[in-house]
Amino acid sequence: MFLSIQQLDEINARACALWHYEAPLNFYNLNPDEIEQNVQYFLDPQNNFYGIFEKLEFIGFCSFGEDGQVDGGNYSALALDIGMGIRPDLTGQDRGNYGSCVLSVLNLW
Repeated sequence: MFLSIQQLDEINARACALWHYEAPLNFYNLNPDEIEQNVQYFLDPQNNFYGIFEKLEFIGFCSFGEDGQVDGGNYSALALDIGMGIRPDLTGQDRGNYGSCVLSVLNLW
């Protein structure tokens, strides 16, 4: 499987803002009344969002920095926080290898 990472563009940022997960993953759903705000958040260069592609198909995203932090975490040590999301229709299909792709890109930086 060939995966690549590219800067997140508006079309794919909008797709992410519209993703809908079924329970028990529904806590990842974004507020449908805030689509434009979420798209702008994804596109803000300070938030470091990138699209993950399988060949040319958009399958997920990753972010580097503060967006990758979770509530209640201990962030006192110097580290790079990584956030990731996968398209709802691809969850539960042993596609965790996209995480390896993100980590391999970090090795190139």
